Amino acid sequence: MSYRLLTTNITGGAAMPIKKGTLDLYNQEFELITREIGRISTGTKTTDVWILWGCFPTITGGTTYAFTEGAILYQNVILRVPAVTITLGGGQVPVFNLVTGNITSAIADPVLFSDNNTYNVHQDFSATITAATAGSGICNWSDAKYYNTDWKDESTSRFLNAYWRIYQGKLEFKGEVDLSTSFSPVSTWFTLPSWVELAQNISRPCFVSDIGSSSLSWGYLLFRIDKTTNNVIYQASALSGTAGAGARLDLSALNNIPLL
Repeated sequence: MSYRLLTTNITGGAAMPIKKGTLDLYNQEFELITREIGRISTGTKTTDVWILWGCFPTITGGTTYAFTEGAILYQNVILRVPAVTITLGGGQVPVFNLVTGNITSAIADPVLFSDNNTYNVHQDFSATITAATAGSGICNWSDAKYYNTDWKDESTSRFLNAYWRIYQGKLEFKGEVDLSTSFSPVSTWFTLPSWVELAQNISRPCFVSDIGSSSLSWGYLLFRIDKTTNNVIYQASALSGTAGAGARLDLSALNNIPLL
């Protein structure tokens, strides 16, 4: 269902009064659009909390969380989330909470009604992350699902310009690998944060290219991600020749890894 206001009968000499139903219609249409965009994007029921962007934590000492600003989708509404730093006490976890306020200014609230009473009608909904008991807010942060994040740098002496992110609810990588040093049979590249929850264990080959200065003929590296430990593991596989300087690997082969 889609709602519209018919304005053809409004003219310079015929004004239309605003009724409660008119404003209800406007609110319902706004909610409808937000809900359907959310369903298209996340493919999930609207009771889930999705982090659309931001809300990315830097965790210090296991108890201090510095969250970037961002936005979440919750019950058909997109809510802004300000940047915040919290410190957890005993038994506490990061929790999303709904914040409701009013726009109090000369052009908004309070509003003088025709019965000479004043009311606040311009509501402002947002969300915040606080240190609280699990289950006390609209969602524990650990239970929210990330839809998008910024690129996170995981470059090393071997993995040059290597990055990962969550994009449209899936794990992605980009960058190139320098194969100028020898490989261990199996090595851990890095560990994804614990809040990144894979739907399953992942095993994917990434093919190696020779840009002219390597004696590599062909080959690939096998990448595995363990959903229990979140370790990103790589190992040499089917390498032909010497993986010397100039051999490169396109990490985009690791894209579209499903998350919970």
